[in-house]
Amino acid sequence: MSAPVDDLLERAFTDPAGVLEEATERLPAATDGERGHLLRAMGNACRELRRVDESVEHLREAVAVATRLGDAELEGVCSMSLAASLSYSGDFDASMRVGRRAVELVDGDDRIAAMSQLAGVLQRVGRNDEARRLFTEALVLAEHSADRTLVVNLWANRGVLRGWAGEIDAAEEDTARALAVIEQQGWTKWAADLRHNLAWLAGRRGDLVEAFRRFDAAERTYESLGLTGASVFPDRCETLLAAGLTNEALALAERAAAGLRAQGADVD
Repeated sequence: MSAPVDDLLERAFTDPAGVLEEATERLPAATDGERGHLLRAMGNACRELRRVDESVEHLREAVAVATRLGDAELEGVCSMSLAASLSYSGDFDASMRVGRRAVELVDGDDRIAAMSQLAGVLQRVGRNDEARRLFTEALVLAEHSADRTLVVNLWANRGVLRGWAGEIDAAEEDTARALAVIEQQGWTKWAADLRHNLAWLAGRRGDLVEAFRRFDAAERTYESLGLTGASVFPDRCETLLAAGLTNEALALAERAAAGLRAQGADVD
């Protein structure tokens, strides 16, 4: 895989609109192997842009390309991306099935990432004990990796799991550790996601003023990147309800539902 395609895969999470445009332009002239990676970059970029149906379509095609080529490594990483998008679409059974396939196919750092992702899906369907065990196993493996983003991703995802479990102090510690590294790297979109998580955790802790301050900051960043704030509105609704602002929560929930439905993210 050429370095430029590597770059697209990395930038899909920081400049999704730019990556989608560039990968689409390069697709017609790509070799079969490059096509699989380009489709994966496009699928990841669409997911970041909350264009979930398009993401699933691109990633199913990427897996099909890898299967035709008999490239197990490519099939594994494309399956990993597909599992993530399937979870966004609400097809959790398919997401877990594809995610387990990815864990079987990949090794090294990719296997750590696949385990982290599968743990996140397990958490979303309420299988928290399984998710916690998988996060712990992945963190042990990640200690030997030179790629610190793997540990950061595990901290961030475990922070969400701990937040839902009511372990707010531990959740904030995990999330803050992840955010510190991400800010050092200048990854704006990912940093906004984690600030949003800290806002949600502040609300669950009962610090409503701090929660709203952090929600506002995250939403401003999303808007500066040309992204909708619909994906963060549901957590803000939870905080509005905690503050007794029922009418405001209902209005925002309706706005969020309309925005998410337009993006193909009905499950949220």
